[in-house]
Amino acid sequence: GRGVLAVLQPGDVLWLPSHWWHAVESLEPETLSLNFWWNPSDDLHQMFPEQALIELARDIESSAAVVLGPPFVEGFLQAWL
Repeated sequence: GRGVLAVLQPGDVLWLPSHWWHAVESLEPETLSLNFWWNPSDDLHQMFPEQALIELARDIESSAAVVLGPPFVEGFLQAWL
């Protein structure tokens, strides 16, 4: 995948869908970060198609980590795709 860069200004909010990989770097010496976690619906019909694909991808990654072990997940996914 490709990364996306977002520079937020004071008062801005960044919403990330469930299970989206992300990294945060502060450009200021003092910042405040607030996270709110919720579980998405178990009913795929209530999800946006993009969200359903991300949920499926994360489930495959989790299953591969259990079966193969975490160190082998990246190689498995690269070979599989």
